[in-house]
Amino acid sequence: MATQALTLRALFTGKLGRFGDRPAVVHGAATVTYRDLDCQMGRLARCLASFGIGPGDGVALMMSNRAEFLIADQAIIALGAIKVPVNHMLADTEIKFILSDSGAKVAIADAGLLAAALSATGRDGPLRHVITVDEPTAGVIS
Repeated sequence: MATQALTLRALFTGKLGRFGDRPAVVHGAATVTYRDLDCQMGRLARCLASFGIGPGDGVALMMSNRAEFLIADQAIIALGAIKVPVNHMLADTEIKFILSDSGAKVAIADAGLLAAALSATGRDGPLRHVITVDEPTAGVIS
């Protein structure tokens, strides 16, 4: 009898089917259900795919511990892309090295690392797009 490989995406999909309206993430006053998480993850995955992100492409996660990290993580997994976590405590030179070395094409950043992400775009860096999870900023996708 053949066994099916168990992936992170399959685990999430299984939980979605069983616990759709139950809380998946509680962060402060915000509660995100499994169904909401799946909807937000799907929207972000479509956005990333529109930027040409697919299997094997790097996506930098440049944010502190928050619900959006999990949403972004699931979107990256769904696309078969590679998560490049960037610690908010690193120096700008270390961040630039990680982004350059990883080949990340897109960064998803919170306000604390948005400037570092933006400095790695254009001809000076590898990033093609920056998405913010905080307030909209000129020149950045929210």
